[in-house]
Amino acid sequence: MLTKLEKHIRLPAIYAVAVAVSLPIALVNISKLLALLTALMLLMGPRPEKHTLAVHRLWPMRLIVIAFALFWISAIWSTGTTAQIFKSVSQHGNLLIIPILYCLVRSREEAAVALRIFFAGQLLLALSTCALYLHVPLPWKLTDDGQPYAVFSSYLDQPIMTAIFASMAWHLRELLPRKGQNFYAVSIICIALGVVFFIFIGRTGHLVALGLLTLAAFWEMPRRFRPAIVVFPLLMALMALSFSPKVSERFLTAKSEIQAAVARGNVTNDPTSIGVRLNFWANSIRAIEDSPWIGHGAGSWNSQYNAIQKQIAGDSFVEVSANSHQEYLFWGVELGLPGIALLLAILFSFYRLANSLQESSRRATQSVTVAIAIACLFNCALFDAYIGDYLCIALALVLCYGLKPAKEPSERSYDLAQKI
Repeated sequence: MLTKLEKHIRLPAIYAVAVAVSLPIALVNISKLLALLTALMLLMGPRPEKHTLAVHRLWPMRLIVIAFALFWISAIWSTGTTAQIFKSVSQHGNLLIIPILYCLVRSREEAAVALRIFFAGQLLLALSTCALYLHVPLPWKLTDDGQPYAVFSSYLDQPIMTAIFASMAWHLRELLPRKGQNFYAVSIICIALGVVFFIFIGRTGHLVALGLLTLAAFWEMPRRFRPAIVVFPLLMALMALSFSPKVSERFLTAKSEIQAAVARGNVTNDPTSIGVRLNFWANSIRAIEDSPWIGHGAGSWNSQYNAIQKQIAGDSFVEVSANSHQEYLFWGVELGLPGIALLLAILFSFYRLANSLQESSRRATQSVTVAIAIACLFNCALFDAYIGDYLCIALALVLCYGLKPAKEPSERSYDLAQKI
């Protein structure tokens, strides 16, 4: 017999998280808090009669908990301020939503409902971007925040999110209405890729989309033709450059910025997008060299970067408050080389865990994992607000859909899952 908490709070908490990632960041935070409180209440209450792949038995979940604990411990020797330490630890805590959702979701059917809600929210987000591009006013986009086509986030976040949504919708098209299933899947992909390549200018989103297209093509190809996949990314990149003004413009801009940086011989005071990133990365590597085994502690990136930059730039030094724009180096500065190894281990363990799933779930889970790995090369994707929440929630939902058992007859709460 389910408790009132099971009936009235657990499922709404799951579905609130699933839809919130398509809404403003305030609602994302509220839904995460609701999920956390619900999970804690369930842990303190009577345990369910049936146990299915307990969270502590999964290596990715163990590694996430270890990482979070290490960030807290590293505060002991952190060179950051108290505010920076707490911000860093809380932002790295984005990863905790994965084991939290895994604890809350009890069956494959519940995960399926959550994914359909997730898809609906993401489709509305993509269509809203199209409407804004066509100068159609929207009641939920009232302010001009410098992001004319991004509904609730930015031109950096939304193309990454939309590219992942397209990939998930294709691999999990079994969740779409059965009649016209392939039509709906292809329509979603066309809308999503149109948004990514022809509306937004985010280069990371372009790369993520190309990477996921390549992965999907590889899986769909007959085995004997799969070696030819090596030319697929190049062909797709050439097509994007040829037909998308946004892609070609951003590519040419990046090329010119790199050439200018090479000609100058340094990027110390380079104001361009590429120059700033290269400078962030260079100073991050120097900070890792200074403390390779334990790092400088949670929240230390800003203090380390500014200290190094002040020595290099001299009188032209300007203090910054940012992050490394590269997740692996960010973990390296805060936790040293073991931190980089830990992040890689988390991603690899998710990818490897997916090998045990059925085909559609395996492909969806591995696609999200690959997208995270690519996004982390050019941004602190897991650390940043909103995009970090999105990536973790998407990964948690596809993992639950693949790992959780089918409907348990004793739970009447699954009746909702049958109706949706």
